[in-house]
Amino acid sequence: IIKKISDYAGYLFNYSHSIQYSIISYWCQFLRVHHTVDYLFSCIKHNAGEPYKVKKYINVLRTEVPEYSVEFCHVNNIRENFTLDRENKAIHIGLTQVKSLGQNVLKKIDSSRKYTTFQEFYDTCRINKKIMQSINRLGFFDGIPVIDNIELNRKQLDALIDKMMLLKKEADI
Repeated sequence: IIKKISDYAGYLFNYSHSIQYSIISYWCQFLRVHHTVDYLFSCIKHNAGEPYKVKKYINVLRTEVPEYSVEFCHVNNIRENFTLDRENKAIHIGLTQVKSLGQNVLKKIDSSRKYTTFQEFYDTCRINKKIMQSINRLGFFDGIPVIDNIELNRKQLDALIDKMMLLKKEADI
């Protein structure tokens, strides 16, 4: 009896596992077809630490659900992680996805505060040049004026950040 049981044990173990994997595959496909945005959003959020996979899932989302947009968070709508905005049909990329941005910088940025100008953000946060330029290139400061009603595009703001950091460095010397 033990010999017969041991012969089937190897087969039954693999058989039960293959059935479970097929059930998991079925449910993943079901979610992908019937709840595409939620499924892809969970894949993006789950793979947040792997930029290649995140990019792959974002591209899939853009092709399969073109009405949803993928946007970087804004200075007055700061998010740390990925968030799904069903009302505006958008997935927002959080600040933790910026390569040079660490937890220390995130602590400097007050997410509850509404910044009216770039100058106000610069004066309160005191972030280094590399990070300021990185988040500017992603559109973090789009739509807010530099000072009063003066608005600049990303390239102009990038040059201004260079000059501001240079002046700050000279003032410190």
